[in-house]
Amino acid sequence: MLMAVYCLFFLILLARLWYIQVLMERHYKAAAQENRVRLVLLKATRGTIYDRNGSVLAFNLPSYGLSFVPASLKGRYSSVEDFLKELSGELKIPYDELCRNYKRRFYSTYWPVLVIDGLPLTQVIDIREWLMPQGVLNLEVDTRRFYPWGEIFSHVIGYTAEISEAELKLYSGKGYRGGDHIGKTGLEKLYEDYLRGVDGYQEIEVDALGRRVSVIKEVLPKNGFNLLLNIDKHLQKVAYDALGDRRGAVILMNPKNGAVLALVSKPSYDPNYFVWGVSPSEWKSFISDPLRPMYNRAVQAELPPGSLFKTLVALASLSEKIVSPKQQFYCSGFMKVGNRVFKCWKEGGHGFVNLYRAIAHSCNVYFYNLGIQLGVRKIAEYAENCGFGRKTGIDLPSESEGFVPTPEWKEKYFKEFWYPGDTVNLSIGQGFLLVTPIQMATFVSAIANGGMLYQPMLAKALTDGDGNVIKEFSPKSCGKLPFSKSIIEEVKKGMRLAVTEGTAKLLSDSFIRAAGKTGSAQNPSGQEYAWFMGFAPYDNPEIAIVVLIEEGGAGGSAAVPVAKKVLEFFFGRYAYGSNKGKGG
Repeated sequence: MLMAVYCLFFLILLARLWYIQVLMERHYKAAAQENRVRLVLLKATRGTIYDRNGSVLAFNLPSYGLSFVPASLKGRYSSVEDFLKELSGELKIPYDELCRNYKRRFYSTYWPVLVIDGLPLTQVIDIREWLMPQGVLNLEVDTRRFYPWGEIFSHVIGYTAEISEAELKLYSGKGYRGGDHIGKTGLEKLYEDYLRGVDGYQEIEVDALGRRVSVIKEVLPKNGFNLLLNIDKHLQKVAYDALGDRRGAVILMNPKNGAVLALVSKPSYDPNYFVWGVSPSEWKSFISDPLRPMYNRAVQAELPPGSLFKTLVALASLSEKIVSPKQQFYCSGFMKVGNRVFKCWKEGGHGFVNLYRAIAHSCNVYFYNLGIQLGVRKIAEYAENCGFGRKTGIDLPSESEGFVPTPEWKEKYFKEFWYPGDTVNLSIGQGFLLVTPIQMATFVSAIANGGMLYQPMLAKALTDGDGNVIKEFSPKSCGKLPFSKSIIEEVKKGMRLAVTEGTAKLLSDSFIRAAGKTGSAQNPSGQEYAWFMGFAPYDNPEIAIVVLIEEGGAGGSAAVPVAKKVLEFFFGRYAYGSNKGKGG
């Protein structure tokens, strides 16, 4: 009986040994290999962002952190939690924070997990003396973005910050890991795939104490491309300063190719504040700020254009042969449409005005007449063909579309007919019509160049670390204005007259031969929106400009002085020969 028991025990032991040696051989062999091999991440360097003249707008600063490979804790700590508790005591960092970082950034048992970053180098050295000899902690030298121009470029460049859990899921196929930094807004977001580069890694052999023995395999990182912009940092700063403390936007474009030379939105924010991370309460305070500093007014603000829209109505009326440039209408200061009275901004009226003087002095009654004759459908058709009601395609995220109203839309959403008074309001850029500053910049650029609509572009080229051009962003035409060059020239004459004797006369004492149009759009919650759009030199335009000031009042007194400062700097700095001498 006893022999039978021994035999049974021996058979069971043999079976167990056979299971361990045969069936589990691969498992234990792989585990031993994995315990001997460590993966070391080799981070790619994010590309630098430059202005058109090679000035640095965004670059990288060294960032120090600590990581550990979870598998390396075996035999040293009973659990990851015990290790993090000990680390918490040494770093004087809350245990909960280390746990959150670990859970958010965990990728694999055999892959380094960054548990803390942003440490001063002196502190890192002290910690290395404590734990690194044990082969547990690794020093991670990474980079973090720095923006030397701060608020001035925030709405153009944007910022980077740590990738969120939602973004990890969204970009699951792009090789991101918890702890990576990613472009959140602006050009940093839009050109993320070009800027980020591709990380490399090393497979290293370590001894029993976790010390490096040899490199088994190495895949070098591929650094990100550098991004060269059309933006001029000097123009950007002058435009930013010219706005002062007012809310608004300034855009400068090259009308010959759509290159954006400056794009400012105020109020703004310091992007450096977000790079190292903000708490939920801090983030909430930013997005709930009534001044909306995170809101890019240059491409997101949807507002009535006011009298800027009169140029489109003038172009459409000439194209439809409703009016000739010298044909006059009488402005008595008001016009009666049905049982409603629509006033001109000038009390007592402008008297007899032709198209040139109507544009120059922004006569409402003149454009009431044109609008009634054109009709809402023609106005809407021309507006859409000029690029309104759709995105311009500028290389920034979150661009708004604006809105061009139609009778069908009003009936659907308001259960009302389109009244003649609605057309009267539309003819002077009021009512339901909404545009963005970047749409107005694209439109006035097309007027300046004779009719070509260009997609506004901030990016000029991508280069590698040696300065070789990898990709050029060539001008992109997105259609033409639906008007002949001769018709556009007639409207340009009116815009020139606006500077020499009309509502933009504050520009007349400058050495710049500019042309433009002012606007003041009704604001139901405050003072009017002040607008100006223009170009210079008049005879051979090199620059187009749009200025918006929220609750600024009259465009001629609020927006024109801003445009004057910027244009005088531009032509003073670059000294275009066609602008020398006085002449308004």
